[in-house]
Amino acid sequence: MKGQNNSVAFIAVLITLLAGCGKGEQHTNNAKTKPDQALSLPLFQTESTLNARGEEVILVPKSSVFQQGGLTGVFVVGDDQKATIRWIRTGRIDHGSVVVLGGIDKGEMVIANYNPELKEGVSVTKSQAVTREATSNE
Repeated sequence: MKGQNNSVAFIAVLITLLAGCGKGEQHTNNAKTKPDQALSLPLFQTESTLNARGEEVILVPKSSVFQQGGLTGVFVVGDDQKATIRWIRTGRIDHGSVVVLGGIDKGEMVIANYNPELKEGVSVTKSQAVTREATSNE
């Protein structure tokens, strides 16, 4: 019985900690999004490039990366044109781009500028203004 009480207490503490994740973050973009509303947003197609050591790496714009509850993520837009959070592992920041060590593949489309109001499942169309591909070397 004592083991069950410890498990219940642990779960209660875990839920309390997770419920507080993300609170206190500052948000400056006031755009409102709805899951049934298609948004025209600048997208960035991930490309691999060679770093100084000749290793292939993937870059994403620093502006596309966000932190939530200790995790690092980007919004990916798939073939279904829906925004989905992808949790990534990052390396160094170089000239406004972040080296991605895991969690995203070459050729995927990420939303170039993170918007804290954006929700998963929102339909996204490419904005003609800023959509670009990675071409710089580290």
